[in-house]
Amino acid sequence: AVVSTQSTGMNEFFDALPVHQFEKTADGWVEVMVGVEEGSEEDRLCYTTYRTGRARTLDLEKELAGAANGTRFEFSPLSRGVVKTLSERIAAVGGAALIIDYGENTLTSDFTFRAFRNH
Repeated sequence: AVVSTQSTGMNEFFDALPVHQFEKTADGWVEVMVGVEEGSEEDRLCYTTYRTGRARTLDLEKELAGAANGTRFEFSPLSRGVVKTLSERIAAVGGAALIIDYGENTLTSDFTFRAFRNH
């Protein structure tokens, strides 16, 4: 019988996947998005916030209840799906995964998402 196993290595892979960014305000959690700056002569991108349905559900999360205004975090549903699929495959055929992704494991006041222009 042929035995097949899987070996997977990932370094900063999850940084290439989309994230949702949230910030705690006096009115509750808001989702941070990219918009176009109003009143500028040329289209300039800027951060803007909205009380999306996704953000409103965070108001109900017990783990986030004591977060201070200005607290930020990022969440990637796609990353969760990738890990679930990879885990299921390894459970089915055997093998291992080494995933390295540096980042914070606490709530912070900084976003890790960055973009560069003319570099």
